[in-house]
Amino acid sequence: MLHIFVGLDGQYPSGIMIDSAGNLFGTTVSGGAHASGTAFELTPGGQLTTLYSFTGGADGAQPQSGVIRDPRGNLYGTAYLGGTVTSQCFNQGCGVVFMLSPAGAGPWKESVLHSFTGPDGDGPLGPLLLDSSEPALYGTTYRGGDFNCTTLNGGSSCGVVFKITP
Repeated sequence: MLHIFVGLDGQYPSGIMIDSAGNLFGTTVSGGAHASGTAFELTPGGQLTTLYSFTGGADGAQPQSGVIRDPRGNLYGTAYLGGTVTSQCFNQGCGVVFMLSPAGAGPWKESVLHSFTGPDGDGPLGPLLLDSSEPALYGTTYRGGDFNCTTLNGGSSCGVVFKITP
């Protein structure tokens, strides 16, 4: 066992990736300084560093799909809730696509690349894919879109496949 989460450092880890040095990077769905999830790094020796603690507001909440890394060391992921608050998303925000950038010896910087509003997607879930040749990020949302799936699930939209470009 490398690490046991205790709440302030995160709760419910939800996906990891490994770099060439053996460091693990991932997210927790809950916990952290604001109880809205974290992004973390875990060394091969078990030393955990919280890279970012989500506030549950415009920056997102409940990152459930882990992160991916680009060649420059930036991390990308999704948060299931937070972002732009709309009535279409139960007044909690429809989720975000985020980037975390290393800031030298200081804390990592979080940037929201896209805040979902409902018609363009709601509740991003599942891992992102990075196409470095474009560059572009691809992913899916659990709900959202323009099609009404009334006969399938009581009127909720059925989700989207999205593409984010710089």
